[in-house]
Amino acid sequence: MKNIVFILFFFIGFYFLGQGAIIPTSKGQRLTILSSIEQAKSIPPGKTFAIICGKCKGVWMTTVKKASKEHLTWFDPGQLQNCPGLCQGIIQSRQTKDKKNHFFCNHCGEHSAFACCSS
Repeated sequence: MKNIVFILFFFIGFYFLGQGAIIPTSKGQRLTILSSIEQAKSIPPGKTFAIICGKCKGVWMTTVKKASKEHLTWFDPGQLQNCPGLCQGIIQSRQTKDKKNHFFCNHCGEHSAFACCSS
């Protein structure tokens, strides 16, 4: 639990520095913040994909599989997903004009959620 909280605070800090940041973790694993569906499609099988809501500290994680495209549903602007945190909100993706995705939780606010993967 301490590791998840530690990693979460790193995510929150680096999220505001800019999209596409690479975050070192305590075990040497690097996490990359994803800002587009093209980046999500390029994740190789076996890597970890996560959606994090920074305000309510919710984390949804999955291992990317070759046949499964489960992680790509988070980038669909029309798709509503339950927030993994305690707020019981709904996370939705919005795509900007430059094809970047921004996530928001209807309880936690704009830019409260973000996607990342292990690199």
